[in-house]
Amino acid sequence: MCGETRVRCVENKGEMCGETRVRCVGDKGEMVWRDKGEMCGETRDNFVNVHGLPLKEGQRYYICILANATDLKFEKFTQHLEQNSECSNGIDVVDTTPPTAGQVWVGSHQKHWHFQIDRSQLNIYWSSFIDVEAYGHSSHHSGIHKYEYAIGTSPQGVDIRDYVDVGVTNMAVAKSLTLHDGQTYYITVRATDHVGRSTTACSPAVTIDSTPPGVSAVLIDVGGSYVTERSELTAVWKGIFSDDESGIELYYWCLGSQAGYCDMMSYVETQEPEGSQGDLHLTDGHPVYVSVQTCATDVRAVWAGFHDPHSHITGYSVNIGKCPQCGDILEKSHVGITTSLHLSTVTLEHGVTYYTTVEACNGAGLCVTVTSDGIITDTSPPVAGVIFDGISSSDVEYQSSRSTLSSHWVNFHDPESDLLDMEWRAGTSPGHGDILSPTRLHVTDKVTVNLTDPLPLGRRIYVTLKVFNRAEVIDGFIVDNTAPVTVTRVVLDNRIGSLKPNTQVWLSSLSVQWKMSDPESSIVEQFVSLTTRDSIQHNVPAVKPGDSPVVISHTTTDLHSDEGYIQKANVSVKLAIQHNQQLYISIWAVNQVGLMSSRLHGTFTAVPSQSVVGTLALVRRCQPVTCEGHCTCAPHGQLTCKSGYQPVSVYDIEDYTVTPESNTQDIDFTRSQCALAATWRAVVTSDRAPVWYEWSVGVAGESMGGRLLDVLREPLWRETGDSDMALYTTRSSRKAGVVLVPHLKYVVYVRAWYDANTYAVYTTDGLETDSSSPELSRAAKVTELQSGSAHKDVDFQTSASSVTVSWRGVFRDSQASIQRYIVSVSKTLGGRDTAEKELTLSAPLTTLGGLSLDTNDVYYSTVVAYNEAGLFKAAYSDGFKVDMTPPVTGQVWDGRSLTDQDYSRDNRTVSAWWRGFSDDQSYIDHYVWCVGTQPGKQNVVTCHNVGLHTRTTSQMSPVQSGTRLYSTVYAFNGAGLKSAGISSDGVVIDSTPPLPLHKFKLGKNLLKNPSFEEDAPISGTQEAFPQKWSGSGRVNVTTSSSKMVAQDKQTFVDITSGYIEQTVRTVKTNKYRVSFHVHSPNTSHFHSQQIGFIRLPGFHTAFVVEPTVATSGEWQKHVYYFIAIDSLSSIRVGAVGHKTGFLLDNVQIQEVGDGHRSLSTDPRDPVSSQVQPMHVHVMSRGSYSAVTAAWDVEDPESPVTGYSWAIGTVRGGVQLQNFRSVGGQSLAHTADLRLQHGTEVHVTVVAENAAKMTTSHLLGPTDHRSDTTCALLSHYDLVTMTTPMEDGGSGSAVSYLTTRHVSMTWSVTDAESGVSHCELALGKSPGSQEVQPFTRTNSLSAASVTLDASVTHGETVFSVVRCFNYAGLQSTLISSGVVMVTTSPDVSMATVKIITSSVSHYASRSSHQVDTAHVFFGWHGIHDRSGVEGYEVSLQQSKTTIILPWKSLASANQLFAELTDLSLKSYTTYTLMLRATNYAHLTSDIIASNFTIETEAPRVTGALLRSTWPRRWILTLDWTGVFTSNSSLLYEVNIGMTPGGIDVLAWTETELTTLRITGVDYTKEHHVTLTAVNKAGLYTTHTYPVTYSPPSGSV
Repeated sequence: MCGETRVRCVENKGEMCGETRVRCVGDKGEMVWRDKGEMCGETRDNFVNVHGLPLKEGQRYYICILANATDLKFEKFTQHLEQNSECSNGIDVVDTTPPTAGQVWVGSHQKHWHFQIDRSQLNIYWSSFIDVEAYGHSSHHSGIHKYEYAIGTSPQGVDIRDYVDVGVTNMAVAKSLTLHDGQTYYITVRATDHVGRSTTACSPAVTIDSTPPGVSAVLIDVGGSYVTERSELTAVWKGIFSDDESGIELYYWCLGSQAGYCDMMSYVETQEPEGSQGDLHLTDGHPVYVSVQTCATDVRAVWAGFHDPHSHITGYSVNIGKCPQCGDILEKSHVGITTSLHLSTVTLEHGVTYYTTVEACNGAGLCVTVTSDGIITDTSPPVAGVIFDGISSSDVEYQSSRSTLSSHWVNFHDPESDLLDMEWRAGTSPGHGDILSPTRLHVTDKVTVNLTDPLPLGRRIYVTLKVFNRAEVIDGFIVDNTAPVTVTRVVLDNRIGSLKPNTQVWLSSLSVQWKMSDPESSIVEQFVSLTTRDSIQHNVPAVKPGDSPVVISHTTTDLHSDEGYIQKANVSVKLAIQHNQQLYISIWAVNQVGLMSSRLHGTFTAVPSQSVVGTLALVRRCQPVTCEGHCTCAPHGQLTCKSGYQPVSVYDIEDYTVTPESNTQDIDFTRSQCALAATWRAVVTSDRAPVWYEWSVGVAGESMGGRLLDVLREPLWRETGDSDMALYTTRSSRKAGVVLVPHLKYVVYVRAWYDANTYAVYTTDGLETDSSSPELSRAAKVTELQSGSAHKDVDFQTSASSVTVSWRGVFRDSQASIQRYIVSVSKTLGGRDTAEKELTLSAPLTTLGGLSLDTNDVYYSTVVAYNEAGLFKAAYSDGFKVDMTPPVTGQVWDGRSLTDQDYSRDNRTVSAWWRGFSDDQSYIDHYVWCVGTQPGKQNVVTCHNVGLHTRTTSQMSPVQSGTRLYSTVYAFNGAGLKSAGISSDGVVIDSTPPLPLHKFKLGKNLLKNPSFEEDAPISGTQEAFPQKWSGSGRVNVTTSSSKMVAQDKQTFVDITSGYIEQTVRTVKTNKYRVSFHVHSPNTSHFHSQQIGFIRLPGFHTAFVVEPTVATSGEWQKHVYYFIAIDSLSSIRVGAVGHKTGFLLDNVQIQEVGDGHRSLSTDPRDPVSSQVQPMHVHVMSRGSYSAVTAAWDVEDPESPVTGYSWAIGTVRGGVQLQNFRSVGGQSLAHTADLRLQHGTEVHVTVVAENAAKMTTSHLLGPTDHRSDTTCALLSHYDLVTMTTPMEDGGSGSAVSYLTTRHVSMTWSVTDAESGVSHCELALGKSPGSQEVQPFTRTNSLSAASVTLDASVTHGETVFSVVRCFNYAGLQSTLISSGVVMVTTSPDVSMATVKIITSSVSHYASRSSHQVDTAHVFFGWHGIHDRSGVEGYEVSLQQSKTTIILPWKSLASANQLFAELTDLSLKSYTTYTLMLRATNYAHLTSDIIASNFTIETEAPRVTGALLRSTWPRRWILTLDWTGVFTSNSSLLYEVNIGMTPGGIDVLAWTETELTTLRITGVDYTKEHHVTLTAVNKAGLYTTHTYPVTYSPPSGSV
């Protein structure tokens, strides 16, 4: 039996095996029989056991059974069984070794990540572990039974996750992990084969790093604040960025006109913490900002896990948008079979979620779609809000608890993404954590914590909140656990309506005073309450008279202070009283609040009873003592008077405690509705002072006492004596229901008596009662102003040292005017703790200075207005805050939509929108917007207020295409502060569509050994990777043969499984064209489509290799394009699966450069109608069709944002493929078409720039015709090689050449797409190219070539012609070859020999013959590598006698010849001459041979035979002269006992005439037979008897 060693077996010849014979599998899978001695056998059982087999590892073995044809004889019939054979499905693969480990990595399917951000998931990949399937004949799809992975913190470790079975796959996703920052992890993959043997492989380390690089306070160094070089700038940022986990891999730095902008130089990548840029054009006086970041902004999408158990995944399509399955960012684009996508040409918006949708399709055209969960672009930190102490709605400045700490905050947010987490701490200074160390929080808006250590007293505690990423806000509070302190207790205001401390006479109003203090915190609120209580009994103290009127305490016996009890008193006087002297005594009562009754007067006469003691006797009858009839004993009311003239000043008062020394101020209003009071002062002159006074009250302009006194029952004047004050109360009047009413002016009259007959009456200027406080306006309010000239209330101001307060129109009083104001500022409504100021001016405006106001706290202005009645009313502002910082700037975008517009085709309208402007201390009051050609300028649209609109549009004068317009926005806050101007990145006006570029110049091939010629085998196949190429799997380098012709030169590769790859140097962003040729495998096994793949930078797709006949040379050309994404680019071409394969040749990578297309004159050539700059390649073979297109476009104003392409059967049509986006790639490929033979293919490309200008009329359509058949080359006989003619044409067909110039002619046609071109190659074997590689011919039917010196005499040169149609398909034919002939045949080693024939049984000798009519001759040793065409022969007797002139022999293949019909003469010597002629008709030198004609036999002369006996047993014979002949003779001697006998000596030949014979019996008679033979073979025989004759002298 045979295994997969493929030992070639010969067919069975019937010499072995019995009824059942064992078959073997041959090289090509055919069933053949082994030779005898191989592992074949026979058996009569239905099983077989074979022992002693040399089984090899990695092979699979089969048993094949052959049953011979058999006749089974039954009773009545015979059944004939045909020969039958069958093979088993193979014995399990012999496997004694574990699998060979592959590579394991974490990251993407192409790249290992040494660091990753995700802490919960690892994407694990590994290359296939190789087992017996490496030989390509395993019954399993893979030699691996299963894969398992484990995760650990050390190589081969499993401490994170033990081994998990994932089946037979090459990737796994480990989810639900808890990984830690800074920790290194290793992944171990274990592969187990089908016999249980396993191998492990460990990945490189991967470190978790989920934190961004830190930024220090170090500044970027550019050599100072000013630079003097305008064309070059160097920046150093060493020590600014740090990352403890993964370090900094790359930096990206740029230059801009504002912080964060890159409008002067785009981001440049560098690995060093510094960068230098030249070729700049900096402007004097303009700032330049250097921006450095540690990551680039781009989008990468990776997908995995798509699998189809029945057919391969043939391709993926990807679209990206702002919603699931949307394509507004990247329309649905076919990306081949690559499993990743990298976008760097799209502008992403901050805060927008982008979704990636992947559609996978299998070979049957069935597709499935999966969408990602989205990714949010966020490049800015969270926006800081406002933090408050405490958890109440407002901020607290003080708290009493020392064991709790709480805070809340508002308006912390991130406009792009959600907040991640928070951190808070507390300390005695901003940002410190000496009270509470930094503590992480989940996202919340308040927090409370119980402390173990009490909070310090009297110190401000600051709470700091950090919202990730890196936003901090600080606020503070003070712990105050003590109550306010009373500085002055509540007391009655004795200055108003009070005669005695703590008492007052007013019933309509009450005035009290107090003072509170809190050194730790301010007084927020105060409350006043008024209660009453019952009177209590008081003891009356002793009364002592003095200089002033004697105060006598009232004596009472009960609770009523009436006069029912006789009052007594002793009064000491200083004057000496004379006997019978009259004394005047006045008595009045004063109650406990100081009110006095009317005075009673009496006249007494002194009656002494002792020296110092006496009595007074009442005088009952007396005379009036004044002109008005005042009499101490007379009835009241008798009035007599005459006028007086001395002045007295009288004042209306409310302060009843005034003294003569007081600086009395007259009042015009009183709040009391029950009392009037006045005081007076005599004007000091040389005249006499008044002696005593009287007073009365009344209404100005009316009769005295009219409304206030009962003039009928009570005196009009009331005496005061020498007192200087009068007090009237409505209760003291006998007139019922008296109440002081507003708007009446009340006066107090004072009559001053100078003597008994002289008085003067004085009056106050009048007093009005006003019991109502000032009124507040419903419209006006207390406001804070930016300045004294402003009128608008501000809620925010910029000054912390002063505030301007206005109360214009706030207060009014219908009666009394405002007398004074008290203006104060406090953090509490109505408070006065911050600042206070009293004003008596009339202007309702003041400025409080010297302040130290806190930001973020609300202050209230309080204005207390006092009218002239002393009543007041407080008015409060709505509060204000100090805002000393301008608004926080946001971002400004161009355009009207939700995305930033970088380009616009409208040159008359400009729009902008913005967001993110904020002000934590106040608010945004309005925005100012302007547009200019540079950031901050307004030369297009002047700056103007747009209110609170965050989106605006303005018309403008037409601007030139290519102009960049910048929108600049300023935000003004409530305090009037102006933010920095933030400009957009600019919108470029582009009113022109993109322009096509002609790029048809292809550079040289960048690949080394592209046709696999280096170190290739001279012939046959070599299993190895081609030189300069690497790869994996089974790859053979094969040399062209008659069975398979290489597409280029002489060799190609056979990729049975795996791939080959090579890396070349490229220029980033440049476009490259890739082409290669494939052919179905050169075996009979492959009769269906084979699937290959190609992987290029950013491109990975599968292709189909249609089955073709190997000898046809029909190579299938595939063309692709890619754009280099790095300085090194790799190409990988391989087979999909383990048992597929194809042939590959002529792989090219060429840079696509500037240059116009070379148009063809052939009308059938699609290029002849191509005026559009587009590359199109249509591949259609069998059921597989593919279209590849590439183009180049430029737009000087705006970039091209996307392309769409369509394929139709008419110009601009979409019958074959509707418009499909390819994103920003200027190339496209599809293999989803099913093109019929002869179908016209029209490709249309639409390019759109960022300004939405399209170029459908510029880029298409491009026409091609689908042609699934090759150009028809005529059969081999019409591919002829000819010698050139003198006129330049070609002669007749030849097979041999004598010169090095050769011409080829052929015939080729293609009815569908026409013949594009033909190529010619020359080789020394059919299909080879060692003489000349394939070279394009100038003609489609002929070519001429001059062979070089490598072609030597006798070598055959074969021509290979292959012609291509315009569909790219080809046909190949090989000529029968032509031999190079440059020299005549070589006869240096040649001989010619006359082959004579004898007429006797004796051979002729020395070219003698008897025949005179025939000559037979032969020759050998004539050599010619080009071959001998024929021979010529000549016969002559001498140089002058020609018997036979030169004659051609009939066949060039003979080595013997015969000349006949000759008439040769006997005894004549002739010369036969021979020469050879080759196919170039070159004749060799002559080779010759002589022969002689002899027709007569030898003659007997008559001489006798002489015999002698030297000894008895020795006989000597001598026959000299016996025979004669014309040629030398050969003698045959026979001796016998009888005549003709040979029993003594038989057939002895000799050329001598003597013979000595020993051992002869001398006693017997002997008979000697002598035969003389001449050279012609003629003979004469004669017999002689010989007897013993003793020699003479013998005994």
